[in-house]
Amino acid sequence: MSKKGLKTMLVCIVLLIGLVTLFACNKSDVADKDGQTKVIVKIQEKDGSIYKENVVFSDLFTLSLQKEGYTGRLYRDADFLKPLTKDSKVKNGDTVYVKWTINKYTVTFMDGEKVLAAFTNVPHGETVTAPEVPKKDGKTFKKWDKDFSKVTSDLTINAVYDVDTFTVTFKDGEKVLETQTVEYEAAATAPDTARLSPPEGMHFAKWDKDFSKVTEDIEVSAVYELNEYTVIFKNGETTLKTEMVKHGFAATPPNVYDTPTAKFVRWDKPFDNVTSDLIVNAKFETKKFTLTFINFDGTTVYTAEVEYGASISDHFETADSAVEYDDILDYDGWYKADGTEITKFDLPTMPAENVTLTLKLRLMDSAIGDFKVNTPADFTFTESNTAEFSVMPNEGTTLYEGVTYKYIWTINKDNVFYKTEETTESSLTLQNLAAGKYMANVKIVASMENCGSVEKEFAGETLTVSRADISGITVTEKIEMTYGDKTAKIEISGYREGDVVTYGTDNTTFPLQNVDLSALDCDEYDYFVRV
Repeated sequence: MSKKGLKTMLVCIVLLIGLVTLFACNKSDVADKDGQTKVIVKIQEKDGSIYKENVVFSDLFTLSLQKEGYTGRLYRDADFLKPLTKDSKVKNGDTVYVKWTINKYTVTFMDGEKVLAAFTNVPHGETVTAPEVPKKDGKTFKKWDKDFSKVTSDLTINAVYDVDTFTVTFKDGEKVLETQTVEYEAAATAPDTARLSPPEGMHFAKWDKDFSKVTEDIEVSAVYELNEYTVIFKNGETTLKTEMVKHGFAATPPNVYDTPTAKFVRWDKPFDNVTSDLIVNAKFETKKFTLTFINFDGTTVYTAEVEYGASISDHFETADSAVEYDDILDYDGWYKADGTEITKFDLPTMPAENVTLTLKLRLMDSAIGDFKVNTPADFTFTESNTAEFSVMPNEGTTLYEGVTYKYIWTINKDNVFYKTEETTESSLTLQNLAAGKYMANVKIVASMENCGSVEKEFAGETLTVSRADISGITVTEKIEMTYGDKTAKIEISGYREGDVVTYGTDNTTFPLQNVDLSALDCDEYDYFVRV
């Protein structure tokens, strides 16, 4: 035998010994750590392949059968009719069979707390179709939070959203101040208003849109309002009116009234285009009043416009020097209309009223010179007689123009008042003077308008009117009358037509009475007759 053949034979002997040894081991019981005999089995899959060998039978029930996506179950038979239990009769070296069942899972799609869809019995490794995601205000669906293209377990899959963002642009007119990205319903942050450039006379009032809960792209612009200013109208320390006025507008002034001594003339500053707070003060000027000096004849001597409270003594002196009058007039003074005399001491300053003063002059006695009363010549009484008394100026006596003269005549007869009469002429004519002695006195009254009057008396000579011859007149000395007889008369003879006859019963008073003789009671009476 060659060396090659020998070597081959030795190898075969060794292999044979190993197989015998292995078989002997498989067929023999294996002791555990407690010295008890263990049954060793193998696990075979449906296709005949060995899943696992040398497995202690008692360990089968704690053994984790692992195959991705499957759950295994042990059976006693290859037909998978007899499930393996602890009570199954198994000998050492037996084969048990594993049956794999594909895993199935539940896949649930959630939108927050809401179940959108649930899929049950989804085989391992399969996929599912995701449900439609509902639209949400302010959110955009982004993805599902887990992969479900190959399901390998129960899954709860949540919808993941991106919160919508919007652009908020803050502007000052055409100038962009800043741009902000803001999440849905979040608030934008307004820029510092110190960055704004308000137009002249205006101030920032607000932003033109609400940006506290943004839901879309927006442009937010600064809104300006006209500044408002306080305009105070004052009269001294007194506030007349306070008004709020917008920039560039005019304030409306209050009514301002003159005082008795001051006249409102203007406001101290303009307010038709208000651009700031203003205090506007009423300006007054002292009122002027008219001071008028009127001459005694009604003509104006002097007039002046004089401020209230100003001295007027110089005006008196000017007026005094301006008047001219005749030497028959004497200066009396300046008078108000109510007759009150006013001097520069009475009225040192101008009052709060127009003042008119009229010059008064006094007519002096020299306005009446020396006069003579002319008495008519004596005469004897005749029927319808006349006697003219007159008064004439003596040489050197002047009747002045502008002076009115009147003559008041007083006639006494037989030293007893006879009559008085006023004339504008310088003569007086008396008629039918009875016999007696007549004395004419005349009072000449000279007057001048606004200058008063003066008077002077002059006496005339005695005018004697002699009695007529009445020696032929007789009166019945005794007569009887019947009471009430109006035809009864005292018989008088020798008198002429036109003679005046009066009767009386009283020798003292009968010339002053004319007694109705028919009315006398029955009695005896003395009677008197005057012819």
